[in-house]
Amino acid sequence: MALSDDDTQPDEESRPRRRASAHGVTVEIQDLLDSRASQPRDNMSQLFVRHAAQFPTETGGIALNLAGLAAWSGAVGETYSVWAAPSRSVRWVPLTVAILLLLLSFVKLCVAPAVVRRELCNPKLAGGYGALLMSAVLAASELKPLNASLALALVHLVALTDIIHVGLWVGAAFA
Repeated sequence: MALSDDDTQPDEESRPRRRASAHGVTVEIQDLLDSRASQPRDNMSQLFVRHAAQFPTETGGIALNLAGLAAWSGAVGETYSVWAAPSRSVRWVPLTVAILLLLLSFVKLCVAPAVVRRELCNPKLAGGYGALLMSAVLAASELKPLNASLALALVHLVALTDIIHVGLWVGAAFA
């Protein structure tokens, strides 16, 4: 290995190139490492915004189904006394997941409003936001027996989200 004149690091031409071969594809590992080192690293806030922007709008339908499942399990428990105890304990699982999806969607709305504005212009994606708002109202009605103030806060969050969605949609329509 040849060393350069002014320091103890090997010069670029004499650096050994390791090769990795898998399934007939040969990659020079050093080239791969050099290309990764030359890419700028994102800080945590940029990573957070990027991942929040990639959160799918179709989760509105999933959240609506989960909130409906929680309501259905509550109705089954009220109708059939045999299922009363299991339905009370099981109904909180889908409701918790639905509320988690609602909160993640609200984070997306706050962090990446330009992405939400673009999605609201696409009719296929805009339906996911409608389902998201319906799931929030259904989840709030399921939360009311547990904690009325939490349900009221969720309803106000839905109203705020709806106002922001309409504002973004109108802004995108006239932009």
